[in-house]
Order: sequence, then C-alpha cells, then structure tokens
Amino acid sequence: MYRFAIEYLLGLKKRDNKIFLVPIMKDSWDEFEIEYKYENTVYKIKGMNNIKTGTSRMIVDGVLKEGNSFELVDDGGIHFIEYSFHHP
Repeated sequence: MYRFAIEYLLGLKKRDNKIFLVPIMKDSWDEFEIEYKYENTVYKIKGMNNIKTGTSRMIVDGVLKEGNSFELVDDGGIHFIEYSFHHP
C-alpha cells in the first residue's frame, strides 16, 4: 500500500539516478510533502497542486528547472524540491 501511494498517487518514480514526479492527486488535495533518502543525502520534496493556474514548475535548491525530474546526487547534504503541478 505504501508503494502504491508513493509511486502512483504522489507519482514519485526513480529511474536510474533520476526522480520523476508525475502526481495524479485529486484536485481537492492541495499539497504533499515527502522526505526521500538517497544513500547519504536527503531530499525534502513538496508537491503543490496548481489547479488554479494550470501550470507546472520545479524548483531544485532554489533554482527553476525545466520538466518534472531531478538528478540524484550522493553529496551527504539536504536538498529541497518544490514541484507545482497540474494534471488534466
């Protein structure tokens, strides 16, 4: 059940050394937060349903990124991911 929630509802999918975010949350859900550990590194991921504007964007450690994925690095640090999303 945990894997279903993480991979299907929240849309967190790991492929090689990348995380893809493809949430399919209901429009009534505003946001979610998850902490993901990769080796010695922590990723604090916040997903926000952007139903009002219908746009998506990802910010990784304060930097706007294209797309819906980010690369995992094992640098022993803490990284912050914000993903505003909208699904049709």
